[in-house]
Amino acid sequence: MKRKNIIMKSVLLAFFCFVLIPDIYSQDVTLVPTTKSKSNSDQFTDESTTRMIDFVCNLRYEDLPESTIKRAKDLIANNLSCIALGAGEPEGGMIRQYSRNFNGDEENCTILGAIYKANTAMAAYANAAQAQIWDANDGSVGGETRNICAHPGRLIVPVAVACAESLGASGRDLITAVVAGYEFAGSAMNMPVSTRDLYVAAVVAGKLNDFDHAAMSQALLLAGYLSPGRNGLASPFADEYWISNGQIARSAVEAVMLIKNGFQTVDIRTVNTMPWTMDCDKLGNQWQILDTYIKPYPCCRNIHAAVDLALLLSKQNNLRGSEISRIDITKSKGFYVGKERLDATSTRTRAQFNIYHCVASAILFGKLDQRDFSKASIANAEVRKLSDKVFLYQKPKEKLSPGLPSGYTTMVITTNDGKRIEGALKHASGDPESPLSVEEMRKLCMDRFRILLSDKQSRRLYKAIQMLEGYDNITEFTKLLSVAK
Repeated sequence: MKRKNIIMKSVLLAFFCFVLIPDIYSQDVTLVPTTKSKSNSDQFTDESTTRMIDFVCNLRYEDLPESTIKRAKDLIANNLSCIALGAGEPEGGMIRQYSRNFNGDEENCTILGAIYKANTAMAAYANAAQAQIWDANDGSVGGETRNICAHPGRLIVPVAVACAESLGASGRDLITAVVAGYEFAGSAMNMPVSTRDLYVAAVVAGKLNDFDHAAMSQALLLAGYLSPGRNGLASPFADEYWISNGQIARSAVEAVMLIKNGFQTVDIRTVNTMPWTMDCDKLGNQWQILDTYIKPYPCCRNIHAAVDLALLLSKQNNLRGSEISRIDITKSKGFYVGKERLDATSTRTRAQFNIYHCVASAILFGKLDQRDFSKASIANAEVRKLSDKVFLYQKPKEKLSPGLPSGYTTMVITTNDGKRIEGALKHASGDPESPLSVEEMRKLCMDRFRILLSDKQSRRLYKAIQMLEGYDNITEFTKLLSVAK
């Protein structure tokens, strides 16, 4: 029986090969044409990314002008204060509790607000997540129009501090890596929103690990694969960005660690086909870090000019909220800040992106800080009443007078007796064109540091940042970030 089956199979196979196959090719069919694979070297023509990577890898502290170093220290101070601001919220506690689950025996990196140390990736995760709990971090001028990393500091500083601390890097190394991160962030245009922040963070981590061109290219390629993105379902939380911001920082560190430990991606020349447009014209001449704004208020940047005007006009005219019948604001961009009226149960995040609430709070209390976004403040009857008297109007950018920036904002306050009080502002406070004074910068950071640290430790920390280049080992500096056990 077995021999009979073998014979039958042989007959069927012969029938298929000599009868059916010739019949198939006798039909009206065409063979699919094939070509020989081209060499990868034929695909890579854009050398701007190669130039940027070379610049980042070869950048030294000695190459940095004094103004660039000073700005780097201001942004380090500001972003550390944003982390402290977030660490004081319940979400910050959740982040730290989550991070603690990953502790091992040799953790040596600081998480602001924690009494324990963490590994490099988890420290970067926790501090970057805490940095985004409040919408208070810095931003790139022209981020919306050039499609660059809009808020680079919320990733650059947490990643830089974690990597520098784990490696025992110097203060100069830390400053240089921070500058390199901002340089990349401001030069890589038209990046996909889902991956652009991770590329920036990977550059910072790679720089501190002293990556050469090949290793940095590998890290960038791998970072794109590891990107968590922000394309999933809407988060059930008030704002999921603080979670994804932490995951981006963590993924960047992990990409660099994988490359450092021998992992290899595809042909590194593929980095020249990455999804961005690299502007290298200003490299080493006009530093991108100088085109970064700092937020004096913990709310959307598109609200800041209106808050400045509200504080200025109400103070100059000794106005009380009860004396105002209406407030008319005209802007040329960022109209999402006026798309809704808050109700008494609105979340902190919605209030941070609401121009009506922010302007009303600023006039009533003569300030705008994190306390004006509490549940009680959002539900405050006076704030809600005045916010209903605030109106936002759109003036198309093309109708602005020549020489006026797109952020140009006007305000008209009309009092109950019909008096009109008018003001206009080209640049919000904290913009490169309207920088915070030394004392304003110090007060902003100190107020946030004190949320976590004693007044004495906060003063020591701020002073240490101003002398950061003097630290041979950054771990002496990061001791000032730790809270007492």
